[in-house]
Amino acid sequence: MSSPKRSVAGSFSLNRLQSLGRVSDGVFPDGTPYPSDRLRLMALANDIQMAERHVLQAERHIKRQRARIAALKHRRLPRGKAANFLQLLEDAQSMHLQHLSRLLEQASREKTEAGT
Repeated sequence: MSSPKRSVAGSFSLNRLQSLGRVSDGVFPDGTPYPSDRLRLMALANDIQMAERHVLQAERHIKRQRARIAALKHRRLPRGKAANFLQLLEDAQSMHLQHLSRLLEQASREKTEAGT
């Protein structure tokens, strides 16, 4: 019972990355393909999926923290530490988005280099 995977930046599955044409570039003298291209593409696909999960999780954390701050404000309670923590969450989200962007740029470069 697996849930469908949500994607922030599109579906960069292994199959899509394989279409970059790199999977079968290198071969040993006996005709056996080098595993490095396939492993590299699998790692890139996994990294993109992980970064997408981190972005989605951070969005949820930020939304919940904003709701907590609103509740504190409604009750006229101090919000300073909660606001500081929200800033940390937003900074982390910025880093997650930058990381995802770098990974997607890398995948795009590989696609361009493969000529597709």
